[in-house]
This record gives sequence, structure tokens and C-alpha cells, in this order.
Amino acid sequence: MKYQQYLEKSNLNTLINEILFYVDDKVFPNTSSNLLNSRIKSAETINLILADGLGYENLLKSNSNLNKNISSFINTTFPSSTNVALATLAFAKLPIEHGILGYYLFDQSTDTVFNALNFNNGSEVFLKNDKFQENVSIWNMFKENKISSNNFQPSSLVNSELSNLLYRKENTIGYNDSDNLVELFNDSLVLENRFNFIYYPNIDLAAHIFGVESKEWTSELNKFENLVEQLSNISNKKCFTIITADHGVVNIPTENRHRLEYDEKIKIYGDQRSVYIKGKEKDVRKVFKDVPGELLTKRDIEYLLGETNDKFLKSYYPDFCFLVQDSHIIYPHHLNNQLVGYHGGLSSKEIKIPLIEISNY
Repeated sequence: MKYQQYLEKSNLNTLINEILFYVDDKVFPNTSSNLLNSRIKSAETINLILADGLGYENLLKSNSNLNKNISSFINTTFPSSTNVALATLAFAKLPIEHGILGYYLFDQSTDTVFNALNFNNGSEVFLKNDKFQENVSIWNMFKENKISSNNFQPSSLVNSELSNLLYRKENTIGYNDSDNLVELFNDSLVLENRFNFIYYPNIDLAAHIFGVESKEWTSELNKFENLVEQLSNISNKKCFTIITADHGVVNIPTENRHRLEYDEKIKIYGDQRSVYIKGKEKDVRKVFKDVPGELLTKRDIEYLLGETNDKFLKSYYPDFCFLVQDSHIIYPHHLNNQLVGYHGGLSSKEIKIPLIEISNY
């Protein structure tokens, strides 16, 4: 099956497990990957920066100085969605293990499709399930093992449902803008940390609203490049910084946007380019008959998501997945925003993410 190799390639889960090994090999042992430069072994502080939306191919087409420090690329999660990627980093597990399988999820017990990034109305039963209560975040493990660490995210996201689910309110610091982030990083306690994680969303926001390679997107990329330079030069300790992304972004022409018509027999969730579906095959094929792309059966999906015996996961695991053709997008009933840039699919622009390594020693 042509997607079988997707999960076998180095990905975000591979990366976070290798980083954790270097943070503390007694607490996080048994990694066998060799993604990172051996200089990391000497690091006193390790920083991981997730630049939302900074795809490998997007970055290569720019004139950013960050290109000089790209060591390789890896795959993001499937689907190529922010909440799926962030959960993978927070739990150091594949999506099929941590349970966040897409941008929108379907709760069969309440017959509700809900946003699994914002966890809006309809997610209450889902969040209270033991599956998520029992997930052990790496942030819990840092605290338990007295590993000095902080995670930095925009102040507007602190104490959000997703933030609390991933970071368990452990060592979270909100920042207002890039200047504020640099100021916070100058704190002596932060400089002494063994590990810091930074989530930076602005490049993705510009890509969604204005498109990749727009002047607004380029401006945000330049701001991020300057931020990285400042953060890399703050500490006098041996500091190793890894920069990657959660996905890349593709621009979708207006003429390639497809609004779906369907009734309550069909449940459509997931992402707009990797569309999860519950329903009968004949009904599903009728809904998608005019949309360019490929319909995957449950067996096909298992090559991308993996298999599970967990009863709860099976309840919202899709019957089908429709992979929308490159440069096309679908609009289900619950989504109307007309953006320029999108992600969620399996094109190389979306799934390839950069591995950038910078050290001050």
C-alpha cells in the first residue's frame, strides 16, 4: 500500500523522543534514532521551538537565513494538523496512542462533531474520558523527576482546554509578543533550565490569511528569524536549539474549493484535506463524487493512523478518509471560513517539516 511507509519514516514522535533522551537518558531512555547533531550531547540547555506552519518546502523557497542551519527534514504527524502535532510532542507518542486524531473529532456518544483545537461545545464528554485523564505528559515527568523546564506559548492560549490537556498547567509561561518572549528568556531561572519549549504561531496565521510567500508571510518569517537569533545568543551556557514545525501550508485557488452537501446519515470531521467520514460507502461516494481526490477504506487508514484495540478510540475512528487532491479543499457544514492557505493533507508541502539545529558553542 503506497502510504505504508509514512509512519515508518522519521517524524515528530521520533524527534521528541530523541530530544528527551538527551535531556535525561535515565528518565527517557532507549531511543535509537540519530536525527540530531552529536553536539547536542554537550548541551547544558536544550531548546525546542515549534514554528507553526513553517513547512520544509515553504522555507526552502524563501530567502531566510534559517536555511543555512537546516540539517534535514522529517515528517509531521498524520493528519498534518496543529493539535495533533502538539499532542505528539507533549505526550511523546503517536496520535493513535495519545488519541488526538484530527482538527475536528466526532463523539459518537453525543452525536457531536467538535473542534479538537479549541475544544468547543460538544467536547466535554470526550475530555473527561479516562483515555485523556491517564495520558502522561512529558511535563508531568519533568516535574516528577525535578528536571528544570518551561514551555512558552502566547498568553491568549494559556489555560485553554488544549493547553491544560497537553501541559497539565506545569511550568507554563505566557508571552505577549516577540520582545516579551526575549525578555522572559533573559530570566536567570529560565537560563538555568535543562529544557525549554516555545510554541510560535504567527507564521501559520499569516499563511492562512494571506497565503504562503505573501509579503505578510515573508514579514512574519523575518520576524521569527530575528527572534531565533536573539534567543540563541542570550545564554552563556552551552545552548542547543532545535527548530521544527507542525506542518507546511499550501495555497488553495478559489476555483478549487468544494462545498459538500450531505445529511445526518454522514458524519464528516477530521481536516479539510484529510477528511474523516462515518457512514455507508455508497452514501460517502455520492457526497464526494465531484471532489478530486482518493477515498481510503478503514484498512488503508490504518497504514496512516495505525491500528488500535482501545474501545474509546474505536468509537471515533473513521470508516473512511478522503484525501483531497493537491490544491483542492472541501468545506463541510461546520466550516465556512474562506482562507488562502490550508493544511491537513499528505502533499510534500504539508508533511515535510524542517529540522534546524543551532548551537552557541
